[in-house]
Order: sequence, then structure tokens, then C-alpha cells
Amino acid sequence: MSFQRDKMFKNRIQTEFETFINLNKNSPEYLSLYMDEKLRKGLKSENDENAEKLLDKAMVLFRFLQEKDVFEKYYKQHMARRLLLDKSISDDMERMMISKLKAECGCHFTLKLENMFRDKELWTTQSNAFKEFRESVVVFCFCSPISL
Repeated sequence: MSFQRDKMFKNRIQTEFETFINLNKNSPEYLSLYMDEKLRKGLKSENDENAEKLLDKAMVLFRFLQEKDVFEKYYKQHMARRLLLDKSISDDMERMMISKLKAECGCHFTLKLENMFRDKELWTTQSNAFKEFRESVVVFCFCSPISL
């Protein structure tokens, strides 16, 4: 290919694509919605390798976004809904996406996401421990009639 080695051409294409993707002020929300759909049900049929490739492609689009903070706001809302309603297809995929965002933007960007995920894991652990405790405890109830 004649354009593969031309850095100016590649830079121009990247600049134009960045301009194009940011023309629509809703692009960060749309990307977050796309990721939400994929992390809810869209990656179920994919194996881990294909799922990671899909997340990598989404990260390519993410890099072009100028308003990453807007994406973070929507992604946080969507992730919270997935975690609270237990709609995420895989904790591993959630972790993988968080790690990709962390590699791209740093730990401050993903701190709240990591805390949300940690809280969900803690809740699951405590909930399971309580269920086990409740099943193991025998409650005796002695009732005696009261005469009036």
C-alpha cells in the first residue's frame, strides 16, 4: 500500500476522523451505550479472544473522543445499572474494560469504576456469607398459650 508509510497521511486521517467523531456532541454517550450493550449481552456468544478484540476496537474510538469526561459519566451510570441489576455478562469482561480505560487515562479516571466493582464484589461475598449463616442457624421457637 502506498499510504501505509506516509506519516503525514496517517496523521491527517486521524485528525479528520477525530473531527468527524466529535461533530456529534452525543458521541461519548453513544459509545458508552454501545459498550453497555456489549457488556450486557453482546459478548455472550463471543469467545474471550474475540471479546477482547471488540473491547480494543471500542478503545480505538474512545481515543478519538475529546470529551472523555462525558463518556466517563455515562459509562459510570451504565456500569452501575449493570452491576446493581446483575446484568453484566462477565466480571472478567468488566475488569478488562476497566483496565483498558485505566491504561488509556490513568487511575484517577477509573477510581470510581474500580470502587463500584469492588463494592459489588464485597456485597456478593457478604450476601453469600449471610445466606450460609442463615441456613446453618437453627431457630427454635417455643410458644405457650396464654390464658386470660
